[in-house]
Amino acid sequence: MTDQQGEMLVTKQITKKRAVQPWDDSEVGLLLAMISSGMKYRAIALALGRNLKGVQGKADRLRNGGHQKKTKDEIAVEISTELRRQCLKCRSSFISKSIGNRICSSCAPNVNLLRHAEGMS
Repeated sequence: MTDQQGEMLVTKQITKKRAVQPWDDSEVGLLLAMISSGMKYRAIALALGRNLKGVQGKADRLRNGGHQKKTKDEIAVEISTELRRQCLKCRSSFISKSIGNRICSSCAPNVNLLRHAEGMS
């Protein structure tokens, strides 16, 4: 068995054992130290007993500020902000139910009546 085959076997065994375990602070510290010392991800994965993709993913998340879960209130504010539109008729701000909804509820009945009247003539 070559060194590379042995490394792959060890990696497969490690992957099965550790695939879903969260990172603790000491592992994150070791990961950062190993990255700054110039170690390759594969060597770091073997040293920490982690999956290669897991090590790469954790390094990317640490580099990019990580995943931060949002509260329900933060999500609600984002949704209401994203869906807040200006009425094409009266220019007032309203919460739109879809991308095609561009007329507020106050103006919508008038527009529907106008469309109906135009269709009748």
